[in-house]
Amino acid sequence: MRDTYSFELAGTTRAPIERAFEAVADPAQWERWARPVVRRAVLSRAGHPERFGAGAVRAMGPLRHGPAPIRERILEYSRNESIVYSQEPPVPFRTNHGEIHFRKKTCGTEIRWTCRFAELIPGSGPVLRYLLAKFVGFLHGRLIEYLDAEHPACTEAVS
Repeated sequence: MRDTYSFELAGTTRAPIERAFEAVADPAQWERWARPVVRRAVLSRAGHPERFGAGAVRAMGPLRHGPAPIRERILEYSRNESIVYSQEPPVPFRTNHGEIHFRKKTCGTEIRWTCRFAELIPGSGPVLRYLLAKFVGFLHGRLIEYLDAEHPACTEAVS
């Protein structure tokens, strides 16, 4: 049996939960906030019953007019709460499972990104964990920066 690895990232944006969720759920919006690593993001297959929901496949890549080598299948989709996905082959993992959870805060949204994978090649797990955590960490940071630029001040009423 292959070893499994995981990591989790969390951060808070001033953006309301609906806006934070939309920025992640809609692949076209990745082209705005995930640059320069994602310059092309498209919905390859719509989900059902929601377009970006369960069953949807989104394809992403670093070239605007080139191939989109990263393909993610949406496994679970709960509007304004969570998106669960897996990456489709070819990937350097035996299995890969990601979850993005959104939690409303007094002023803004906490975004928690968790990834788990099983190594494909014995012994490759620690290096892949490091690289994947750096990559997802970059995306997570860019997402929060992008949303905070749209929402320079909190506009939500304190509950």
